[in-house]
Amino acid sequence: MVGVLVGAAVIEGIARPDVPGRWLQVATVVVLAPTLLWRRAHPLLMVAMAFVASGIPAVLLGRELDLAAGVFQLVLAYALFRWGSGRAMVLGGALILAKRRCAATSRCTPRG
Repeated sequence: MVGVLVGAAVIEGIARPDVPGRWLQVATVVVLAPTLLWRRAHPLLMVAMAFVASGIPAVLLGRELDLAAGVFQLVLAYALFRWGSGRAMVLGGALILAKRRCAATSRCTPRG
């Protein structure tokens, strides 16, 4: 699954020249793709790594990531609620909601 995701991200980066900062977005997906390998053993840690790290390019670009390959975060969220403990579900769910709220309200991105 990781190899397919990395390939899809690179192909999407090549095929979509209209995406601002596309190579930064591709690099983010490629770096975070291995979190899928440990999603069952450490679901909270993988969710935290992926959602926090994907916020860094969003702040730098001033917008959320636009690549469809970023959908792997849905798999991590599923893994959190499937294999995580109750405490991990609460903490991870709060982290996911905080990231989504920042994205929706533009509070985490510089205004320009």
